[in-house]
Amino acid sequence: MTAANWIALFRRQSRDFNKSVFTITELTALSQIARSSLLVQLSRLTKAGVFVRCGHGLYGAAERLPEQVVGHLDAAAYCTGLYALFRHGFVTQLPAVVTCFTNKRHGRSRIMHTRPYAYEFVMPAARIYRPPAAGALASPEQAFCDFVYVCRNRGFSPAGVITFRKLAKLNKKEIIGMLENYPATVREEAINILEVAR
Repeated sequence: MTAANWIALFRRQSRDFNKSVFTITELTALSQIARSSLLVQLSRLTKAGVFVRCGHGLYGAAERLPEQVVGHLDAAAYCTGLYALFRHGFVTQLPAVVTCFTNKRHGRSRIMHTRPYAYEFVMPAARIYRPPAAGALASPEQAFCDFVYVCRNRGFSPAGVITFRKLAKLNKKEIIGMLENYPATVREEAINILEVAR
């Protein structure tokens, strides 16, 4: 199969089945290419930037989004924080590291590198971990609270790290309800940022 054929195949799978990451067995079945030939093509097309290795034995199209990949790296994880704020249009800086909240410990491998992103898996307090009802991308309100939480845990102010935009469009009532689950320092910082933005 040519690179163009593979790209078309990925797009069809994404459109028809919302699938963007595949095992070698799945790729063998989809392409009807012998496994040995497929492995050669995978190596060549990964170097060419058509495929991206997402994990051990997992491959996806180079154009896939982190929220389409994260569930294959950790089934309990969802994208949040700065990356989710970027996807919702509340910041303009695209982070190189995608923050993912999970309820599983990742130990020393809590940062996984795949091109073009690195995924950082954070295990927050149980009351803070709330997977979105649909998909693997936190709402802008949840992403805002989670970003403040991560910044405060690392000892710096979120307002000093990033320039927010359109914060007045966030649902303040929803944020205040969510903040009940966060430490008092996070609540205070988040409310201060919202007040300055209005």
